Amino acid sequence: MKVFWFMLWGLLAVAPSWGEVRAPESIDWRPIELPAPDLEPLKKIVTVALTEKATSADVLKEADAHYYLGKYEKNSDDAEKHFEIAVDLAAQVLAREPKNPAAIVQWCSAKGALAQMRSPFIALGYIAPIEQKFLELKEIAPAFESYLADRALGRLYQVAPSFISIGSNKKARLHLRAAVDGDPDSPANQIYWAEFLADQGEKSEARQWARKVLVNPKLLTSGLERYQWVKMASALLEKLGPEAK
Repeated sequence: MKVFWFMLWGLLAVAPSWGEVRAPESIDWRPIELPAPDLEPLKKIVTVALTEKATSADVLKEADAHYYLGKYEKNSDDAEKHFEIAVDLAAQVLAREPKNPAAIVQWCSAKGALAQMRSPFIALGYIAPIEQKFLELKEIAPAFESYLADRALGRLYQVAPSFISIGSNKKARLHLRAAVDGDPDSPANQIYWAEFLADQGEKSEARQWARKVLVNPKLLTSGLERYQWVKMASALLEKLGPEAK
């Protein structure tokens, strides 16, 4: 179960505007060595108290900050607090805007992060609610954040235990294929499709998609997620090894 949540966690977050990376004139993407993320802008966000006039966007921006601070926090108790705050903030927005796509994604992101910290038995209880939220997102905003709903559902079905009737390679392929067909240039779609193909033994095609991630120009203007995408792609290529001649 720990492995399940590790694989699911991280694919959900939306790139915040404060996380944009300025593109240098040239980059050698093979191999890529990324510096540690700059978390100072996030710390500044959470130190400013939200006012009664705060918009949903303001609330979700703070939720994003808490989510990422929790993700990079080494102290598990402090990380848990950040995730819990992120869940609460996203829930506040959903209470008044139940169909807000960004709020749905933030709630699922933080909820999944909390599940990773729970015991396997308790973590199982998180799966169905997260699945339901992403099904709602697919219905109301299927193209949101490069078809994130399909990407997240595909990942969920790929890594969830089959004994709880959620895990399904057939459904995983259907949703991940829909995401990559919807936006084939998305680094997130590329790496999750690549990992699924590798998991299914389709190594040659998996290599092709993983390589696309490392040369994708969208990495240059993406937020903190780019660190995960690059690491995942590099690790997958190393695991797959060179193409057989």
